Amino acid sequence: MGRPEISIYGILMRQRAWLLGIGLVFTVAFGAVSFILWGEAREFAERGVEASATVLDRDTRTRRDSDGNRRTTYFVTYRFELPDGQTQRNRDTVSSGYHGSVSRGDEVNVLYLPDDPSTAELERGGTRRDSILFGLVALVVAAGTGGVGWWFWQRSAAMIRAARRGERRTAKVLAHVDSKARVNDKPLYQLHWIDSAYREGHSLKHKAEELLAWPEGSEITVYADPRTEQTFWEEDIVAR
Repeated sequence: MGRPEISIYGILMRQRAWLLGIGLVFTVAFGAVSFILWGEAREFAERGVEASATVLDRDTRTRRDSDGNRRTTYFVTYRFELPDGQTQRNRDTVSSGYHGSVSRGDEVNVLYLPDDPSTAELERGGTRRDSILFGLVALVVAAGTGGVGWWFWQRSAAMIRAARRGERRTAKVLAHVDSKARVNDKPLYQLHWIDSAYREGHSLKHKAEELLAWPEGSEITVYADPRTEQTFWEEDIVAR
């Protein structure tokens, strides 16, 4: 029997390698914010004008993320006078420490850009600090995405080797195993098998209805990677 026709793109997509795109988007987004803030920090250092501002109000906003964790953002609203006599009013995010250290009516120092007074810094060095933090987050996300990407590629390479040069074996389905993964709140399952060489293996994750044609006790075809001896279900590697 001939070798199965494979699609490298299809193999990657069936392993949900597209999830790497999310990591790349976050890496670019955090990196872009870091770059913009670093530019602002340089502008403050080179052209910033110092003024005395009056605290008008301070408030917070609390949100819950998808895991139910609470995240609080701190704001201070303030007003200062420009050289031409006009008044500038800003509302900026600050650290929790700074937020707790000021009260309504306090006089505080502010650093602003003369050509854009709405761009100002209440906490000296805060913009540079935020730039570094966003940059570190971008690096961590990039490293994590790279690690996951390497894992995807290693597994995909093993599947490709198995399809092209691996031993073809018959296997008996032992069970449909809950993978613990969910899509649209529906569980995904994996075939669990033992092959003719008495090696056990698992398929990729599938919806329950996609595995109905291969119940427990049925026979399937698997291919063994000649390098790692890991086996892969034919249905997971054939081109579609």
